[in-house]
Amino acid sequence: MRQLVSVVTLCCLVGCSQPDEHFLALDPPASLSYSTTTAAYVETVAIDANTPTYSGGKVEAFSITPPLPTGLSLAPSEGIITGTPTEVTPMAPYTVTAMNGAGSTDTVLSIAVDDCAPHNLTYSTNPVYYTRNQEVVPNTPTSSGLPVATYSLAATQQLPIGLALDPTTGAIMGTPTVAKATTSYMIRAENQCGNTTASLAMTVNDLMSQTINFPAPVSPKCVGQTLTPMATASSGLAVSFSVGMGQACSISAGTVMFTAGGTCTIDANQPGDINWNPAPQVTQSVDVTTASPPCQ
Repeated sequence: MRQLVSVVTLCCLVGCSQPDEHFLALDPPASLSYSTTTAAYVETVAIDANTPTYSGGKVEAFSITPPLPTGLSLAPSEGIITGTPTEVTPMAPYTVTAMNGAGSTDTVLSIAVDDCAPHNLTYSTNPVYYTRNQEVVPNTPTSSGLPVATYSLAATQQLPIGLALDPTTGAIMGTPTVAKATTSYMIRAENQCGNTTASLAMTVNDLMSQTINFPAPVSPKCVGQTLTPMATASSGLAVSFSVGMGQACSISAGTVMFTAGGTCTIDANQPGDINWNPAPQVTQSVDVTTASPPCQ
């Protein structure tokens, strides 16, 4: 509401012809707001100045209730909030009031001060399962508070062989080379304000076993005939074939050619990969005849 100032008596005494507008009206402030309405500050870290804006008449004074967290202050004439918080404070509402002789307006800010020491330390994957001889996807941590300066493993513990903890980032990387049962590892994160720990459960599984299914080829075969052997591995990986030296056959591009009378021994193999152990070799024998049919 606009406040009116009486100037009638003054005009009568000095003979003014028309009242000055500056003396007639004063608008109250309105639409108070701040550059940051919800702020999560960190203990011991100076904050960016939080500056107000408003409309209406010029503000003569600002106030806030309840008092700001220890270390922060409100400039009573400009309304700017500055400082370095020194005490952890939960999120809470703070009402800032801007006023002049004609009235006031207010707004509510939400402010918290977090601990500067690391806390809420967690890993992107926990528990985590690895496979022997397979390079792992780096497992990285996150935490609250100021940035972590160093990460370390409990003095009495050692990660599975082939894995390492990066002391700067806290990431666990590498290629485990030995299987290891599920173990909980205590990871420590530390900075100038303090430290925290987190337990990370880790398992390194051995390579999986696989077998080959290689049905016996129909026998006998005649010299000059060919055979495309068929076999499958339980892993789903491709099976390769070979024949020994001095056999009654040869092999090229997966096709067996029967070249002489006798026995042809065909070996089926699957060498494994980063997840699977090699499969036990499976061998089938085919009789080869130089006689006339019946050949199979």
